[in-house]
Amino acid sequence: MQNIETSVLRLISNNFRRAEATLESSFLKDLAFDSLTFVELLMVCESEFNLEFSSAEAKDIQSVRSLIELISQKLASQTVH
Repeated sequence: MQNIETSVLRLISNNFRRAEATLESSFLKDLAFDSLTFVELLMVCESEFNLEFSSAEAKDIQSVRSLIELISQKLASQTVH
């Protein structure tokens, strides 16, 4: 999971110029992501990690930590199948 954390924080910093992002950062309150920026982040993560997010999953993502946890879960379920 550490590698996923590092990758997600790097993606946020490099692609969205949010170097202040931490695991506890809220996308809306702390990082000031609007809905379009958030969708762009999800698309970057989908490409980076070779996975897809459903609309329902995306609605539940509030913080950097929740995004990392979802990515970890999705990657773990891919290896099981």
